[in-house]
Parts: sequence; structure tokens; C-alpha cells
Amino acid sequence: MRPVRRCPPIATVRGATCAVVVLLVGGVAATPASARVARLEVDGEAYDRGPTTVRITTADPSGAHRTLGPFRLADHPGGILAAPDGRHAALLPNSEYESHLWIAPLDGGAPVQLTMPTGVVTYGDLSRVGWSEDGRELVVGDAAWIDPAFDPDGAEEARPDQVRWTSLRCAVATGACAENPGPGGLAASIPGGVVVGSSALSLLPVEYLFEGVGDEPLPDWERATSERGRLLTGVAEDVRTSSTRIEGTAAPRILDRQARPATQGLTLTRDAVSGPSGALLTRSTTRFRLDRRPGKVRLRGTTGGGRLVAVAPDGTVTRRAVPTMRVPRREQETVARILAREIDTLAFRPAVGTPDRGWVGEGVLGTAGLNGVAVAVMDPEGRARLVRVRGRIATPAALVAAARGLPAGRKQASGPLRVVGYERATRRAIVRVSYEAPDATGSSRSVALRVRLDGRGRPVAVEGGADTAW
Repeated sequence: MRPVRRCPPIATVRGATCAVVVLLVGGVAATPASARVARLEVDGEAYDRGPTTVRITTADPSGAHRTLGPFRLADHPGGILAAPDGRHAALLPNSEYESHLWIAPLDGGAPVQLTMPTGVVTYGDLSRVGWSEDGRELVVGDAAWIDPAFDPDGAEEARPDQVRWTSLRCAVATGACAENPGPGGLAASIPGGVVVGSSALSLLPVEYLFEGVGDEPLPDWERATSERGRLLTGVAEDVRTSSTRIEGTAAPRILDRQARPATQGLTLTRDAVSGPSGALLTRSTTRFRLDRRPGKVRLRGTTGGGRLVAVAPDGTVTRRAVPTMRVPRREQETVARILAREIDTLAFRPAVGTPDRGWVGEGVLGTAGLNGVAVAVMDPEGRARLVRVRGRIATPAALVAAARGLPAGRKQASGPLRVVGYERATRRAIVRVSYEAPDATGSSRSVALRVRLDGRGRPVAVEGGADTAW
């Protein structure tokens, strides 16, 4: 499958992000027992294939840190995700090509490559990885099974019987991954099992989702009798079955199920996150419209309001609308610069669960939003609010302007933000933002900030940076 170097059309229906690979420099000294953040250093560039060297640096809130490694791995990991208990970290798949998953003990042991089912691979931009709350297993959504005999130049050339999408549970104790029963999709952990929700990858043809990945633009209208014209017609009119299911427990069950063509609305899982309160899935409905004119067809899609499906550790299910948060009028211009459009409300997108059974996440444009506009929180009852920093909502600009520990001089925030973790000991979110350097170079720099969620104090830069937290 060809490396995805820019967002394909799948982003409009799946809510996926483009490649995000963070390479940071390691440090020295301290104990993993007191660590609350970690960062990953990888030799070479993300698109380099073949063996590479990695180091993991853990640090506590005082700044004391310890570097683990160097370790030699078979290929280039695309990130790091710590378990809630901080005992292990997952080294995530590369964003440029299919690659491996590793589990690294944060007490200093070498990373262990996970054993995948035959033919199953993971992709950093597409496969979603999360931890169970007890830290004993990883769950992987939208892993790809590929026919071993299939080796095309690009993913858009695959036949439906040559690629399918699945979800996995990977045990830390054995280092082995197994497919969840039932159809694929995105997955989040609950005690003893997982909640799996149908995603765009698991429902729509791979040749449609990856068309347009190359440099040549696709025509808006297509001949109805051409291969692509028949593909677009099938996307709109073929009946597809979307579901949300509990798998792997003593009482597996279907939470919802719809079988209908996409012209009547296709319900897709956009996000699946685990936390102390269980699993939280964001589901929204995309409705496709097939326009026709003599001899030609055109496919359009629109996404409606989303729903949250919350599954508690005991299996209790709660459904509610995705909460929206109002942007103050005086700050709408700042938000418009990030989104390239005017907007007065943001939708809540979960990133990590908190011990008080709430969630930390981002304010985004609608349920299919790609860009984190501001840090946000949601309480157990589903009420969401935008976090504030010195009286302003916590946008990248507000965070950079208020942060302590950054270079002196005026700094201009650039791009969206990303919540990468939550420090349970300090009750602070770890947020990555970028800014233009306050010097003659004007180069972009990425920084991790500790952000209080109660609106008090100032964000503080994490010395050396952080890619994950616990």
C-alpha cells in the first residue's frame, strides 16, 4: 500500500488526521516510578524504512528525568502512548507506511514487538491505538488485513476481497494480538472486553476512500458507465450495515445496528476513547447524495450532528448528543484563523479520560472536525466547556501568549493544538502547540504545555517536551 503523504478523501468521512510524528531530544537521570510524561526520540526521518534507533525519556513534574535506550527497532515508530498506570508505553505505527507496534516497559526494559494475526498490519494515520484502564492490554481499531499475494502500487487499486479492516486486542503479558469477533471498526476498552463501532474504513470501499491520494485531481463528474462511475454509484446505493457492539465480555451484545444505503445516512464511528468511566464513542451520520445528469454521476456527502455512546465498566450504556460549546464573540476571529472560516460554536472531541469520570479533549468544527481549536473538558453528565487561560479560551494563541518557560519575545501560534495526555497527579492536561520562533528565522517550533483545567494560573512548558502523559 502506498504511503499516505497527505489527507485522502477519507478525512471527510472519518475524522482522521494527517501524519503527526514528533521527534524530540532525550535527557538524563530519575526514576520511572515518579514519571508523569514521556517523549520519544527517533533517529532518521519518518519516511525512512528499515531499522532505526529510539530513546524514551520519562520525566516527573519537578523536571527530573531518565532516558531509556538506545534501542534498535526494525522500523521507524510514529509516536508513543503511555498506559494509564505508567508501567508500559506503546510505540505506535509509522504514519508513512505499514509498520509494527511495540510495548516498552518504562522500568528500562527493551521494547517488545507485538505479534500480529497473519496478514494484519497497522498504519499510523489510520489505525487507532488505546490502552485498557488497567494497563494490561492495547486495543487497536482499523488495523488492516491484506491478502499476502496482494502488492499493488497504491491502496486505491485494491479489490474489496484483498483488503479488510479489523480491530484487535493485544495482551501485554504475551505480546500477542488477536482479532475481535465480528466486523471491524474503531475500538475502546472496557473491563474484560471492548466496544467496537463501525468506521468509514470498515464500511466503505477502500478504492473509494483512497482515491485522489496521488497528485492528479479527480474530475467532479464521472461517466456513469466507467469503473469509477460504477464505484460512486455503489458507494451511494449499496446497502451497508453499521453497528456498535460490545465484544469479548461474558455478555457480548449489539448496542445499535442499521442496514441501509448511504443515501439514507451512514452512521460512522469517528473516535473511540477509553478511561476510568469506561468507553466513549463519537458516532455521526454522513448522508451521501448521488447527483445525475445525462451519462454522468457525482457523489456528495454531508455530516449531521453526532451522538456520544458511553459504555460504563458494568456495561451500562448512555447515549447523548455531542455537546457544543459557544465561542465568545470577541474570540471568534482567533478561531476563524485556525479553521479558515467563521464559527460561533465548537463540538467536543474526547482525547483522554480522567479519574473523576470526566474527559479532556478539544473543541473542533463539528463531529468530523480535524483540527483542535481549543482545550475542552466534559463532565460525567455530558456537559462540556472550553478551558480558559487568563480569561481567554485556551486556543493555541492564548496558550502560547500566556505560557511560562518559552523563549522571550513575541511569539505567533501556528496551526491547531493536540491534547496528548493527562497527568493524574497534577490534574493537568498535556497539550502540544506550535509557534513561530521570536527570532530572525521565524521557524516553527513545537512545544508541550502543562495546562490547568480550572482556568487558574498559566500554562507551563514541559522541559524537553512530551508526547504522552499518565
